[in-house]
Amino acid sequence: MKMTPRELVLLFLTFAALLFGVSWMVVRQKITEWKDIRVAKVQIDRNIEVDRRMIDSRNHWNAKLATLRELLEEFEEDADVDTHWMSIMDDIASKHGVNISDRKAGAEKPQGEVYELAIECKEWDGELKSLVDFLFELQSKGAMLDIRQLRIKPKPKAGGRLEGAFTLHCAYTRKSEEGG
Repeated sequence: MKMTPRELVLLFLTFAALLFGVSWMVVRQKITEWKDIRVAKVQIDRNIEVDRRMIDSRNHWNAKLATLRELLEEFEEDADVDTHWMSIMDDIASKHGVNISDRKAGAEKPQGEVYELAIECKEWDGELKSLVDFLFELQSKGAMLDIRQLRIKPKPKAGGRLEGAFTLHCAYTRKSEEGG
């Protein structure tokens, strides 16, 4: 069977079109994979750069951690710390004219070497300036005392007084058994 040149050209074009179509279907999937790989590579490069910066700043953060550790009070392993922290809070509150009428210490929670105690003050009242001064002095204690929840509302029929609730978190360490 003899083919004419026209039939040979059509056969060649048909074969080329089929080859191009099959190649495009395979390559299209790979192009999507390559784009995904490129995006992942950029993200990994960013993560590596962030990790490098963190490693490079390790001395800075270790120094900062050492400074904060010095600020934390250290208690004996069996010491009852809730009364200590409540008395500090009460002293600061009375100094600034904030009346705390209902308070309760929560359970001690270890956070690595640091322990945390939440003191829930369900009822307090005072004037705005007294509250601000009270909160400022608590905050000036550094890493030891932190108010994480604070609710404030005007006290009914009290002429500018406020009332509310807050939770005070106290951070401290315990002496290790090795005497540390």
